[in-house]
Amino acid sequence: MRILVRFTISVHLLFLLLFFPFTGDAGVPGPRTPEQKVLKKLEKWVSPFPEWKHTGRFVPDSVSLHTGAKRLEVFFTPALSHIPVREEHLTLLRRSLTDLLGRKYRGYTVEMYAGSRRVEDLVPNFYRESLARDVSRQKKEGKEMRIPLVRKAGGRPPEAGLYNNNIALWSSHGWYYESKLDRWEWQRARLFGTVEDVYTKGYVIPFLVPMLENSGATVLLPVERDWQPREVIADNDAGAVKRGNHDAFIQKGGIILPQDREARVIPEGFMLVDTLFPGQNPFQMGTSLLYGAIPASRDEVFFYGSPEPGEYAVYLSWQRFPESCQEVGVTVHYDGGSDTLQVNQRIGGGTWVYLGTYLFGGDRGRGTDPEFAASGSILDTSGSGGNKDAGSPIPSGEKTDFEGVSVSLSGKPGEVISVDAVRFGGGMGSVARRPADAVIPNQKSLSDGSAPSGEVAAMDPAQFSWKTSGKSRYREGARYYLQYAGFPDTLVYSLNEGKNDYNDDYMSRGEWVNYLMGNPSGPTHHRSAEGLGIPVDLAFAFHTDAGITPGDSVIGTLGIYSTWADQGVFPDGSSRMTSRDLTDLIQTQIVEDVRALYKPDWTRRALWDRQYSEAWRPNVPVMLLELLSHQNLADMRYGLDPRFRFDVSRAIYKGMLRFQAVREGRPYVVQPLPVSHFALRHKDGGMLELSWEPVADPLEPEAIPTGYKVYRRSGDRGWDQGVRVSRPSLTLPLPAGDTSCDFKVTALNGGGESFPGEILSAGFVENSKGTVLIVNAFDRVCGPAVFDSPERAGIEWWHDRGVPWLRETTFIGDQYDFNRKKPWTDDDNPGWGSSFTDMEDLLFPGNSFDFPRIHGKAFNKAGYSYVSVSDEVFAREDFDASGYAAVDILLGEEKSTLSLKDPAVTDFTIYTPGFMRKISEIAGAGGNILVTGAYPGTELMESGDSLALRFAYEKLHFQPRTGHASRTGHFYPTDYGKEWFTVRGKFNTGYSPEIYGVESPDGIEPAGKGAFTAFRYGDNHISAGVAWKGPYRTLVLGFPLETLEDEETRVTLVKQIMDFFGSH
Repeated sequence: MRILVRFTISVHLLFLLLFFPFTGDAGVPGPRTPEQKVLKKLEKWVSPFPEWKHTGRFVPDSVSLHTGAKRLEVFFTPALSHIPVREEHLTLLRRSLTDLLGRKYRGYTVEMYAGSRRVEDLVPNFYRESLARDVSRQKKEGKEMRIPLVRKAGGRPPEAGLYNNNIALWSSHGWYYESKLDRWEWQRARLFGTVEDVYTKGYVIPFLVPMLENSGATVLLPVERDWQPREVIADNDAGAVKRGNHDAFIQKGGIILPQDREARVIPEGFMLVDTLFPGQNPFQMGTSLLYGAIPASRDEVFFYGSPEPGEYAVYLSWQRFPESCQEVGVTVHYDGGSDTLQVNQRIGGGTWVYLGTYLFGGDRGRGTDPEFAASGSILDTSGSGGNKDAGSPIPSGEKTDFEGVSVSLSGKPGEVISVDAVRFGGGMGSVARRPADAVIPNQKSLSDGSAPSGEVAAMDPAQFSWKTSGKSRYREGARYYLQYAGFPDTLVYSLNEGKNDYNDDYMSRGEWVNYLMGNPSGPTHHRSAEGLGIPVDLAFAFHTDAGITPGDSVIGTLGIYSTWADQGVFPDGSSRMTSRDLTDLIQTQIVEDVRALYKPDWTRRALWDRQYSEAWRPNVPVMLLELLSHQNLADMRYGLDPRFRFDVSRAIYKGMLRFQAVREGRPYVVQPLPVSHFALRHKDGGMLELSWEPVADPLEPEAIPTGYKVYRRSGDRGWDQGVRVSRPSLTLPLPAGDTSCDFKVTALNGGGESFPGEILSAGFVENSKGTVLIVNAFDRVCGPAVFDSPERAGIEWWHDRGVPWLRETTFIGDQYDFNRKKPWTDDDNPGWGSSFTDMEDLLFPGNSFDFPRIHGKAFNKAGYSYVSVSDEVFAREDFDASGYAAVDILLGEEKSTLSLKDPAVTDFTIYTPGFMRKISEIAGAGGNILVTGAYPGTELMESGDSLALRFAYEKLHFQPRTGHASRTGHFYPTDYGKEWFTVRGKFNTGYSPEIYGVESPDGIEPAGKGAFTAFRYGDNHISAGVAWKGPYRTLVLGFPLETLEDEETRVTLVKQIMDFFGSH
């Protein structure tokens, strides 16, 4: 008979003390059974993983001895599950036990447990080589039969990426209504110039979502993704717009229906209302139209709007039916051309489905194109609801290009196509809130999800006015967007009967995932709900944590998953341990990449199996990430840098890719990095040559391009859809006449498409006076300057605000509390790191990588053609910079910036040996040189490079004076240069929605004979620009040309500069 004895160490000792006599000199009882002897030996056990002691101490807690089978089961405390277990860890752990237990147990099989779970089960499938993969974590059904929700028509999908995978993800928190205070507020404190509610969007929206979409995934969000506060709705229902102060932000578009095609009116569909109140669902307040599909039909329904010029996300809605067409043709007509898509109307009905973000031209797209209007009747949705004669909205004699969305009515026999509404832009918040008849306390996310008990106060709602958020939908929490997007209240976003929006906001996110899928994986309280029928593959919640450390140690990265619900099984029958695999892979990838690129000792925190709402509610594999501490300056020094955000987002994408590939049992390829060394050159025969180089990823050697895509933009229009090429070059005929065109390039492989590299421009004028070479030397993106001392520390916003990647959406105001010892007392007074709120509704322009076109337009208007190259190409020995009327060095806010990984290394250095050599060549050949930027002198002062100082003195003929020369940005010409320069103007030093601000322009002085101050700053008369006339001519400005607030001033200045250059 097998005897099974299992003791915990603590219970074992208590048992001995109570029932056994004391023996020996010390009076301590000796062990009497084999199990007791094993436990006694294990008291001396030392973990073979000292590097993981910070995740929680784990020790052998109990044993089970099976003598007949010669099997020993050792049960560790659950903290063992906090570490990322690999096969080699199993070997080390087992050896640490057998070595301690000695010869007697060498013949035993030792099985190890963390709590009640086998330690082997903690090894993700991805890392298993000797261990068999856990089939319960594999995908139960393949995706071969899926038809994507939205996909590009034609082209080659990235089959080795995430094509046809559906990923639900969100950033943390958001602006919400606090009913206990009757006010809208953030859910976290404002610290270090940001707040977690918007900070994590700075990873998700500009970086993570595009990476996933470039890999072929369909990305679904429970919040508004578009920062655009304006909104245009085109719908078959009239709707109403009476938003008071928000009138300027919302407009009605129109719809053109085909003639001779009957449509059935369905009493379900979107209707625009200016304000949504509790219980209202805008997708149940209107109607939609249902057409029978006709094969090869050319009939289309046109939705048009007239948004102000700018970029807008475009959304389409429909109703779904069993016989809905799964490949409905949809074309977005935008300012750069058209983008043709296919949507699957058998899923995703009754909500907004994202199609893409596009540039629309405002006045150029107002009204409708007569060609389109002639083909159908225009349904007036401005309020009357009646039909008008075709073409009636077009003013007499006006010819406009159509901008909008067309939906094809072609399909298979027996199929139907639903037509409901189109939305352009994110818009302003429209959900109104006031206290319910009772309010309940905020409930921590770490719970079983049940409603909190104890209503803290009865309320009289009639005593309070309805309040909308006053902010763009982009800033709001999920609870409000989900109401606007048509999700059911009691199942998804109002689980607390309107008594606490804080609770509803975080609870709604997991239930939204479940409703996307529907039966059998529907919301917690109605698993069989039909939902939207979208097969979600994984979910991801992006958070940051709190916590403070002294000095430069970081809090680091925590991963959270949950296996407790439904006996550890998802509704589809797969194991909830799949969530641990996902969490481990993503956390591992983040920590490994951050350690390699930034901080070798970046802290990897625990893997927690906890009952956080966002971790247990979704019925798919899900991770809740706590990336770093938003309360700790050492973490935020990295977290405010866009390079760090890009690399962390790429790590998350790679973790998801690897997880999904192993789950589906298929190979994968990581998408490439953006290209570099871009150049545009004139070639013989009236041709323009584009060339570039791929960038190797040191972390992913196989992420190499197999092709490229070249995008073109003509004049002031939007980008086209690109052309594929197999080699890193393309030759095109020069455009005829007075015209300009811009280019950007992406890299392609089986895993998807990279982000684009820098944008270069070329412009040509008839009877050109010559050609100017524009050198784009503004590559810099970085976080703000930081200072740190034992007493005071924070963001040096007055010195250097950093350079955002494209634009900064997470900045809310400057830090005002620098006292490290100042404690948090309330989110309205959070102590150290506290920041102002005056900027939290603004978007700050950064490095668009698109400034050559601004310079180029000015040269075109001055009568010169131009081409442009990257500074990397310019600095090469073999680059020919001769024959140009001038060379324009575009520095922007380029300057040497200390590496985040190694303070001894600098990035973005201006005066490299190659750069100085090439400028010297141009000077020696009598070429003219224009240098504009914020830091041409600061770079020299801060580097202390004697060679660079001498170069500036002898070749560019200036010397540095101060790096803080002006606060106003006003400049004027001096009498020294009045023969050539008469223009005066202003550049941006503060906030502008159009261009970045120059917080620290340079003051520079003439150097050497022939040099003179050409311009001075208006606020203090410091020298702002230095010219030199000699065998060649130079002009160096201490501010960037592109930041001039008035285009006419820029054109006049360029004309005068070129006249100065041409006068010798």
